[in-house]
Amino acid sequence: QSKDRRTGMKQKTFKQLKDKLWPLLAAYVKKRDGGACGSCGRRVSGKNYHAGHLIPKSVCGVVLGFHPMNVHGQCGNCNIWAGGNGALFGKRISARYGRDVIAELEEIRKKTKNEQWDRRKLVVLIRTIQETPEQYEQVYRTVYNF
Repeated sequence: QSKDRRTGMKQKTFKQLKDKLWPLLAAYVKKRDGGACGSCGRRVSGKNYHAGHLIPKSVCGVVLGFHPMNVHGQCGNCNIWAGGNGALFGKRISARYGRDVIAELEEIRKKTKNEQWDRRKLVVLIRTIQETPEQYEQVYRTVYNF
C-alpha cells in the first residue's frame, strides 16, 4: 500500500474501497426500493432482500457495478436462484424509469468496459453515501459525467 501524500497514512487498496462501498450502496438501494423485488415485485425483507445488478456484475465492468440505476432490490430467489431473472428485471425497471434506461446502461457499459476506477472517485462516492445518501445518484453522475 502506498501512503497518502497529505496524511502520511496508508491508502486503502482498490479492493478495500470497493468492499467498503458495496454494503453502503446495497443498504441505500434496499431502502430506496422499499422492500420490493425489482424482478418479480414480491415484497421481501431481511436476509432474503438483496441488492442485485440489472446488467450482471460479471459483464458490467467496475463503473456499472456501482451505478445506482444498475443496482436494485431483489428477492433472494430472483437474485440467486433465477440468475437475476433478467427478462422480468428489465421489464420492471423499464416500466419504473422509462424504456431508455436499459439502452443507456448498455451504452455506458460499452463506453466504460475497460475503465478502471481511481481511488478519488471511490472515496467521493463512499463519503457521499455515508454522509448524504440521498445525493449519491447525483454525485455518481457528476463523477462519471453521465
